[in-house]
Amino acid sequence: MGCDEITPGSPWLRNLNGPHGEREAPGPTKYMTIYDGTGSDPFYLPWLFSMPVGDQDSPALQGAVNHKLPGLTHDELRLHPAAVSLYLEFVRHNRAGSP
Repeated sequence: MGCDEITPGSPWLRNLNGPHGEREAPGPTKYMTIYDGTGSDPFYLPWLFSMPVGDQDSPALQGAVNHKLPGLTHDELRLHPAAVSLYLEFVRHNRAGSP
């Protein structure tokens, strides 16, 4: 299966992020994630042979600002007004030179 290295708990991700996720979002850069959080996004289900998703919170990063927007699909998460509002707010408050 493709993308095995990004499967939650994979050896590659443990090496990248640290055994307990302590390097997931290293400073001073600020990070934000937006994801469905329900495991029902159809974008992922075909990869899992229509099995329920058991890692619905895997997009969240330790040390990041993490937002769940239940019910939005993979594509909606980049275009939906609620998501765009979160993106804009995050960028406005975290741009270089901002207080």
